[in-house]
Amino acid sequence: MGQLFFNVYLDTALHVSTARIGALSATGQLLAIPAALIVPLLAARWGNGHTYMFGTLGMAASLLPLALVPNWRAAALGYIGLIALASITRPAIGVYQMEIVSPNGRETMAAATTMALGLSWGLMALAGGHVITALGYRSFFLTGAGLSAAGALLFWIYFRTPRGEFAHSASLD
Repeated sequence: MGQLFFNVYLDTALHVSTARIGALSATGQLLAIPAALIVPLLAARWGNGHTYMFGTLGMAASLLPLALVPNWRAAALGYIGLIALASITRPAIGVYQMEIVSPNGRETMAAATTMALGLSWGLMALAGGHVITALGYRSFFLTGAGLSAAGALLFWIYFRTPRGEFAHSASLD
């Protein structure tokens, strides 16, 4: 959610220059590279499921400065955290999904994930503009933080106990 409207928020709500917005976006993208490179270390320590769950909780926390502190520095910190953690969660969940799905179902899982991501990004872009217009950026970013935290909690609840095909190695106990 923060990725979609970060530049618009900085421009319209905080009146940040286009050059600074570009520099902050570039910084976030550049810092995402080392974040992605530490995924194997995090996964080796916590497992892919926990890495994804903790990363998602971190993404929720990264939205809070955007929602609660109307300052470009706070927004930049939140955005950079969001981008870095997204670079951690994407590979972690991809590997985790492949661990829990049989080899003949992996293409279907990958396709379903791509479809779900596309639909969710499209829905966020469509609804986000309406939410921001009606309730403001604060409500939009707080909603994103709440939904992300709820998603991480739901993920933990569902996968904490091994069952069936998950029993071999992918539990979150």
